[in-house]
Amino acid sequence: MMNEIKPRLDFEPTDKYEKAKKDLIQAMNSFCELSPYQKEKLFKEIAGAEVTDAFIRFMTMTKH
Repeated sequence: MMNEIKPRLDFEPTDKYEKAKKDLIQAMNSFCELSPYQKEKLFKEIAGAEVTDAFIRFMTMTKH
């Protein structure tokens, strides 16, 4: 599979809230364009990363 790059005119908000909102909308739009298989794969990758992160944080907690 080849990665395609499409040039576009865009803006970058300077306000952190507006930037986060713009990024989230863009991510949601991108997710909607995926096939069901790709959506499931991406969800599993993200969920797996979250579980791994939580496990590492749990294992590295200082004992009192």
